Amino acid sequence: SDMQRVQSLPPLFSAFAQPLQRLPMGRARQEFLKELRLALEDGIIQPICAKLEEDLRLLVHATMQGTRQALPLSPPEDALAFLRLRPLRLTESDVVDIKDQVELRLSRHFYDLAALAPQDAEAYVRMREQASHRYGLNLVDGGLPAGSLAQGLDVIDVMRNVHLLATQYCYSLHQQFFTQAAHGDAKIRTITVEHLTASIRVHGYGVINTAVNYSVGFLKKKLEVVAEFLADESVKSRLLAEQQWMEGRPAYTWARAVETARFVRRLGAGRDGVTFLDKLRQVLTQIGNSLGYVRMVRTAGMRSMADGLEYLEGTPWLGAAEAAEDLVQAAEAGGSTASVQAARLAELGARSVRRCFEASTDHLNLLADVFVKALSRTNVGVGSAHSTQLFHLLLPSLCCAFLDSLLLGRDCLAKRAVANTGVKGDAVLQDDGFAVGVAFVLRVFGLNRDFQSLHWFQTEINDIDMTTGQARAAAGLPFFTDSNQSKTEADRRGKLLAELAQLAASLEAAGALFGSTARVPVQPVPAEPMSSEAEAQEHQEPQEE
Repeated sequence: SDMQRVQSLPPLFSAFAQPLQRLPMGRARQEFLKELRLALEDGIIQPICAKLEEDLRLLVHATMQGTRQALPLSPPEDALAFLRLRPLRLTESDVVDIKDQVELRLSRHFYDLAALAPQDAEAYVRMREQASHRYGLNLVDGGLPAGSLAQGLDVIDVMRNVHLLATQYCYSLHQQFFTQAAHGDAKIRTITVEHLTASIRVHGYGVINTAVNYSVGFLKKKLEVVAEFLADESVKSRLLAEQQWMEGRPAYTWARAVETARFVRRLGAGRDGVTFLDKLRQVLTQIGNSLGYVRMVRTAGMRSMADGLEYLEGTPWLGAAEAAEDLVQAAEAGGSTASVQAARLAELGARSVRRCFEASTDHLNLLADVFVKALSRTNVGVGSAHSTQLFHLLLPSLCCAFLDSLLLGRDCLAKRAVANTGVKGDAVLQDDGFAVGVAFVLRVFGLNRDFQSLHWFQTEINDIDMTTGQARAAAGLPFFTDSNQSKTEADRRGKLLAELAQLAASLEAAGALFGSTARVPVQPVPAEPMSSEAEAQEHQEPQEE
């Protein structure tokens, strides 16, 4: 039987090793010793390693998949018997320990496999633990960073190309993921918190601070663009006129926002044909996307450290920072060197876990405070400083441009779902980056209350405003057209009102991220119809172009 074969191995091997005691030192002795070692390797050690690896792999796979019926019942008896054998003595200086050789080979094998496939590193960690529990083997941990099967874009690649993320992806504020804006491709990419969590486990928690630093430079450039746009004399004069127009009025109206948007669009466009107003809207969206990435990175860091919370909760002497420090002091007072080292390592690990959930890692508010202080220390002229204080008066026009772009993107998505019709534009479903960017700029410029005083989101849309929208569509400006071309103006008004309410909710949620005050609910304010002169100019715009 197998057990008899195992018990007969020591005397059999001792008999084969007897000639080594009479052979003189030389080549013949070395060749004979080498042959004995090769026979032991091929006949005993390698089969045991293969059998143990198969048993551990099946056990871990069944555990991870939750299939109890596939669990191996018990470890193989012959393998356990081989591991219990005393070391085999070949000569006075050559001794072979089967258990030690199995540990060495399995440790090396698991390290090589984890290095080739980092996403399977967690499985090999479990196999090492089961080898210790099931066979008493002490396998060496290779020290490789952990990985996961949830592989996506690497956090470092996204960090280095944050400008591409801000321009080519759409952010979801509540679900925290990015979706690539479809340009007619068959496949689109997504970036989720799970992807970033797996990437942070590979690169370490320190990559979060690097990602924030990259975002600071990007935000600085975009805020300079916003300030430069507001400092333009044409834009500034229009916003001053808006400020004077608002005096004595309860709310900012939809018709006035469309009229201001038309005026700003007439100022010109870029080389790509996009008007300056839409370019400013894109800049605000890019600011929001970069901030959304910072928020997702922090959430991923918290999730990567969440597994350590159960150990802090289960050990009261590590749960609080003071308790951990007391533990170290107690170990230094009367403990051994090993106890002091263990206490310091435990305190360091507990501090790392607690740091992920502290308010000091609230990067969004930290970034906002940095730019607020920088703006207050900047030596700018009075005119430039005053122009940034008029930003809130341009937001209604930007909201109109955003709603047109969003509905156009959804229309493109609906058409591409049926067939590739060649419709130009990005097919998008949601784009909360605009709301986050607006909330951030309002926080930096200190205009939250000023924007709330406009009561913009309580405005109503009249039928004449739908006529205004048709004139803008005839002028070739971005405009939402329904896929079957049969929707009435009332349907479009309903969609605009619904999206405006959704934008208001998103902006309020985004403002909460930066500690903005809550919006004061007021009754809806009737919309003011557009003046006859402005309406005539709107209808004349296609002929002018």
